[in-house]
Amino acid sequence: MEEYYENRIAKVVHFIHRHLDEKLTIEQLAEVAAFSPFHFHRIMQAHLGMPIGKYVHQVRMQRAAQLLSSSEVPVSELAWELGYSDAAAFNKAFKKLYRVSPSEFRVLKLDHVMKNEKPDFGPWSITKRPTKVHLEERRLMYIPLKGAYGALDYGGAFEQLWGQIGAQKLFTKGIQSICQNFDNPDITPAAEIRAEVGLIIHKEANATGEIKLKMLPEGEFMRFRFQGDYQNLGYAYQFIFGEWLPKSGLNLREEPCFDRYVSDPRRVVPEKRKVEIFIPIE
Repeated sequence: MEEYYENRIAKVVHFIHRHLDEKLTIEQLAEVAAFSPFHFHRIMQAHLGMPIGKYVHQVRMQRAAQLLSSSEVPVSELAWELGYSDAAAFNKAFKKLYRVSPSEFRVLKLDHVMKNEKPDFGPWSITKRPTKVHLEERRLMYIPLKGAYGALDYGGAFEQLWGQIGAQKLFTKGIQSICQNFDNPDITPAAEIRAEVGLIIHKEANATGEIKLKMLPEGEFMRFRFQGDYQNLGYAYQFIFGEWLPKSGLNLREEPCFDRYVSDPRRVVPEKRKVEIFIPIE
């Protein structure tokens, strides 16, 4: 039953990301999830940690910051794409959150990126020519995390998940360790950054405690192969979104990217650890 609810909530989140250019109402979103409008707001707030209206606004602003940092889309056009009737209303909302106008943010952010000095976490590499793959629907057992990426206890979360693999007799060949990242740490307050650490499993399982279940939808992805200290994954994403994506001619789907951990960090030194990065495409 909990997995059923998680899938309905995930469906709403997916719908929001795909319809940012529309006016979204509580009644409309409740219908997408097949929840009663009377209870919908409370259910979503309990899951998201904030009112649904605030979540929609936050997603729109994060999307705006991402586009301002990585494209030359005019501010007026960007406002329309994010569901604002006029640029003035968008400018006001953006400035209230980021303390600068969209135009100022674009200049300051690009200047910050150009001047930013990268900490040295050792050598790393990434494939310059990714592989297009189609992934079928997958069953995910996961733990949601919230906070700055570097401060989250990924290892502890994976230990809990593997503990349930043994406790529920779920072990099969082909279990995969992944992490879904929902927010860009460069433009999202550290306390609001969301991630899900999970295992793709092949048997039906039971949710317990903070461990949840849901189905990941099928779709097309570009798969990059990374090697190096996990601390360098941020630089890999900078390459993907800053260099590869603009030249690729591809459009992204409104789905979270995810990392699949190929190497066991308990047995492989940091500079030799391998990760597959999956970028959702249309």
